[in-house]
Amino acid sequence: MTIAVEPNSAMRQEAQYHPQVEFIEGTAEKTNLPDDSVDLVTSFSAFHWFEPLSTLQEFHRILKPHGRLALIWNIWDETDKFTKALIDIVDMASESTPKHQNWQSKVGTPPKNPYFKSFDRLQFSEREQRNLTELIGLVESQGFIPLSGIKHQKIVSELENLYKQWADDRGKVSLISRTDVYIGQAEKLR
Repeated sequence: MTIAVEPNSAMRQEAQYHPQVEFIEGTAEKTNLPDDSVDLVTSFSAFHWFEPLSTLQEFHRILKPHGRLALIWNIWDETDKFTKALIDIVDMASESTPKHQNWQSKVGTPPKNPYFKSFDRLQFSEREQRNLTELIGLVESQGFIPLSGIKHQKIVSELENLYKQWADDRGKVSLISRTDVYIGQAEKLR
């Protein structure tokens, strides 16, 4: 059974039903789960929004002895010319949004803490092929991007221009990203 902790009631209600997934109200800092109740805690591209130390304390509390924590981030590769141009559009579009706060640089090594002594790091690279609709959808999925109005229209226009410049003969552009996975093990004395 997978337990998905979500603080937003509307998001929990919109989630697609699956018999192996239970959605509960809670936050990373207060999951409302019992002590020593889960084998694995995961956070996908979200840990940087949490208060780090209280979140790690909570994750440690709910993990069974020798349970594991996996913190995962997907980061767009700034060394690739197309991907860097895409990042520039997103940065330009979001620079006045308070939630933005340098979205790519907020990820990184989990902080030193008394709950997880060390983290193993795994890293994977991926080349994603996207058409124009998928590219626009990807950018719109960023939590700080406006979804309507003049600013949204400007973003779409910039993305259309970027797409025209870089699309291959199949109508696809290649976005390069890196996935960083940090795995920590709960060391609990019994």
